[in-house]
Amino acid sequence: MNQSKIERRAERELDRFFTLSLDLMCVAGFDGYFKRLNPAWERALGYTVEELLAQPYLDFVHPDDRSPTTTEADRLSDGLGVMRFENRYRHKNGTYRWLEWAAVPYPGEQEIYAAARDITDRKAAGETIARYSRDLEAARRAQSEDASRLKRLVSELEVRDLLNVVQSGLQTSDAPQPIEVTSAKPHWVELLAPCTLEAANKMETVVQRLGADLPEEVVVSVAEAFRELLLNAVEWGGQLDPNRKVRIACLRTNRMLMYRIADPGPGFNFDNIPHSALSHPDEPFEHMKVREEQGLRPGGFGLLMVKANVDELVYNEQHNEVVFIKYLD
Repeated sequence: MNQSKIERRAERELDRFFTLSLDLMCVAGFDGYFKRLNPAWERALGYTVEELLAQPYLDFVHPDDRSPTTTEADRLSDGLGVMRFENRYRHKNGTYRWLEWAAVPYPGEQEIYAAARDITDRKAAGETIARYSRDLEAARRAQSEDASRLKRLVSELEVRDLLNVVQSGLQTSDAPQPIEVTSAKPHWVELLAPCTLEAANKMETVVQRLGADLPEEVVVSVAEAFRELLLNAVEWGGQLDPNRKVRIACLRTNRMLMYRIADPGPGFNFDNIPHSALSHPDEPFEHMKVREEQGLRPGGFGLLMVKANVDELVYNEQHNEVVFIKYLD
């Protein structure tokens, strides 16, 4: 009887996690059908949950993405996890939405537990940045007589101009939040920014602009990692206090991009973050129970995504400063 009560309670808790999550949560079978979906799917794709459960999930995948999707599904069936995979799902209105996936297989149950994010808007932004990069390069080639200058897509003046735009946006907000620029070289930008979500969102633009001449997948992966770590720094380290500062450094060489983020907090211990999916590698949704108990927003997959997007991730001893590196060759 007690075991039955425990199981019913666990089922109710899982239902709450599925309902509350802003991510697209699912349980899929090795047979190619969804077994369980949360309401976020209806909001993202327009279909009812019943419609999505009634057909093989490949029926909703873009024709060009079905082969790579099948390949990833086979990897999962073999017991291998998927940390970062993108494909397009058909919306009920006929358009397609880009989804980014993290998934863990459970071969004994013939099931896959997965979480997806709608990254359609981010993809569109990346295409805009790519167009900007091409236009800027064409303008440089037309105007510059010195071939060596073509190697510098982002000059010191452009960096300062971009930072001034970010600064102006923050100054016009309800609570002005100045950013201190301590270095504005094209290969080394360093800032002191207030610990606010508004400032963090503005900083992502700087990162994308500094890598405007790089392949889209590099810019996207670096921007994702930077955003996640910066949000952790201002939210957990800085406690969203605009009077506290987070130090940001963006370094670029011919062979790598390196970013350093240092927050004013006391740091943390990887053994003491049960609200993160990183702490529960064998139970993909266990951390969500902890987040609900602690009154935290749904999520907790950020550090997993960061580790999948970058080549090196190093914390200092206190874990209030982090460096990540993306190699370019």
